[in-house]
Amino acid sequence: MSRASRLANSMPSILLRSPLHRLMSGNTLLVSFNGRRSGKRYTTPVAYLQLGPDEVISTTDGRWWRNLDGGAPVIVRIAGKTRPGKAEAVTDAEAALELLSALVAHQPSYARLARLPNGPEGPDLTKAIADGRVGIRIHLDPIEQHFASKGQ
Repeated sequence: MSRASRLANSMPSILLRSPLHRLMSGNTLLVSFNGRRSGKRYTTPVAYLQLGPDEVISTTDGRWWRNLDGGAPVIVRIAGKTRPGKAEAVTDAEAALELLSALVAHQPSYARLARLPNGPEGPDLTKAIADGRVGIRIHLDPIEQHFASKGQ
């Protein structure tokens, strides 16, 4: 991760871990994962859409998704709570387009924030996928399971 990326991610990361997380946590979460080769721990803020109590989707055009290829354990900081789960990169163009479309429909400002290419009728989501944007699907451990594993 470049120095500029670390700097850009630091303010949302600090805010999402603080009592003021509500300012951003309705549309941004933190996802932490280990590098496939380095084993180093990375945390990045991402816009998200929660599809159910245990499923979250996002997209990225960054290279960090490769650490999730084939599925990977993650820790997610969402709405002020920390939850473990498993994330997978969605590289199939049609499936990734479906995730991106759902996210943009729910959060229209995401198109601008993610610098999605514009078409004559708004964001060109098909071009964004063709340009390398992938979907991210996160399956969170059920809350009951999370508390049971902590002995609570």
